[in-house]
Amino acid sequence: MNARPTREQLQEALQASRLHMPLDDALLSPTLYIALRNTAHALAARKASTARRPVIDHKRLAAGDID
Repeated sequence: MNARPTREQLQEALQASRLHMPLDDALLSPTLYIALRNTAHALAARKASTARRPVIDHKRLAAGDID
């Protein structure tokens, strides 16, 4: 979590947090900056983890069709 998020990632975090204020105003508050930074990291981790997850067909596996 040492890498700084980009402005676009912070903007996405602001929208995901449902804060209705400009990003520049939110970044002036140290508390909001930390919260937005953590949210941006969490969103990036979620995107990375869902991109690698293979699709599993449970019905096919239950039927024993493995070809």
